[in-house]
Amino acid sequence: MKRYTQGRELLFATSFIALKSIVRSKQVLKEMVTSSKWRRSTYARKPDGLDMMEVINSSQFWKKVVDVLKIQKLLVKVLRMCDGDEKSTMGFIYEAMDREKLDIS
Repeated sequence: MKRYTQGRELLFATSFIALKSIVRSKQVLKEMVTSSKWRRSTYARKPDGLDMMEVINSSQFWKKVVDVLKIQKLLVKVLRMCDGDEKSTMGFIYEAMDREKLDIS
């Protein structure tokens, strides 16, 4: 695997876990940016705070996050198959990729 990544480690799993955590926190994040305490904070009036509030309240953002999670899930599974101690045959890996692609659709 490292031959193809020029010796770098791929950390998709950590990104995947972090993104899943954000999705699980969607409702509380929305509650936070609509709370009166948030509206009174100085951060809520700063450009970064306003941008964050817009993103958290964007249904398009959350849809894209779910799409990215589906794709990352596939990549993490395939990378684990390729990088594991027990090497999978290419046919098995392709079959797994095809199954995962169907799940993404």
